[in-house]
Amino acid sequence: MPWQEPRLWRLPSLGPPCSGDPAYTQAGLSNSGQVQIVSGATGAVLHTLLGAPDTDQAFGTALATLDANDDGVADLAVGTTGGIGSVWLYSGVDGSLLRTITPGSPDAGSRYGAALANAGDQNADGKDDLFIGAPGASSSEGAVAVASGGDGVEISYITADIPGTQFGTSIATVADVNADGRLDMAVGGPAADGGKGRIQLLTSTGTEWTSIFGTVAGAKLGTKLGGVDDRSADGVADIIVGSGSGGSAFLVSGTNLATITDLSLAGAAANLPVVPGGVFDLDADGTAE
Repeated sequence: MPWQEPRLWRLPSLGPPCSGDPAYTQAGLSNSGQVQIVSGATGAVLHTLLGAPDTDQAFGTALATLDANDDGVADLAVGTTGGIGSVWLYSGVDGSLLRTITPGSPDAGSRYGAALANAGDQNADGKDDLFIGAPGASSSEGAVAVASGGDGVEISYITADIPGTQFGTSIATVADVNADGRLDMAVGGPAADGGKGRIQLLTSTGTEWTSIFGTVAGAKLGTKLGGVDDRSADGVADIIVGSGSGGSAFLVSGTNLATITDLSLAGAAANLPVVPGGVFDLDADGTAE
């Protein structure tokens, strides 16, 4: 199928309408994965990306948009966690592969690329960069890499301060908490404290601003994180925190991780995960649901 440019790719704040399917079987290769770019108007598939098809490649595990070449058009980053892991960066103009980003220190089983988030311009080259989660690094201690969108070079590599937390399972970009001119991040470590989970608010260089721990055994709080608009009226976008089981979820402040609203599902099954997703204004009250 020839490439057709999705119109929403020209709205960097929204990014392309696309879906990742890391379990997709391609040419008999199980869990090879795929990403489909779909029309926001009709839902029709405009283009399919496959990476380099291989068994357990898991292409499409994570997705993020960023302007990696400063052309004003949102590009697409795709995480693949097979082997040492990698991130594939595709042009938003014509769908061509711009580059593949690989770990600076390869670590089989690191699941590098399991989480992705637009890091803004971290190295002052005028191009967006990436936060990349590697929750399996160093025997599931976990790590987050900050990589240049412009050339793929690793800017920094941040490791967990507590062993075995699976730090980097999820990442959400947050405002510049330390006023150094660079965007910062919230990072989930769902295996912390015996599986209760932990979320840390970190500067882009890895300094902890604050953190919170889950309170429910096995809930794995921080399995998923999602950014939302400013719900606390402090001028800073906030975060939805999802869990791996038990139905736990919270809307928390992007400034200090204080709980704004408990979104947990009452009476949820013990194994029910909560995954934050896209939101929009259903009731036309000016606030996205």
